[in-house]
Amino acid sequence: GDECDSIYLVLSGVIEITLSNGHKEGREHKEQHLDLLGRGSLIGMANILHGDKWPYHATARSEG
Repeated sequence: GDECDSIYLVLSGVIEITLSNGHKEGREHKEQHLDLLGRGSLIGMANILHGDKWPYHATARSEG
């Protein structure tokens, strides 16, 4: 995953968090739905506090 160097605050709308199995030979690319985050949610805080890379995908699903 990418280096996590920011914390994001959801001001409006809905963000979908997914985990991808990647593109491995002989395997389909699949995404696993993990969560939907709404207004007031923080994204990336635990990753920054622990020095982890960002293993998830965040996608805007609706606007506020």
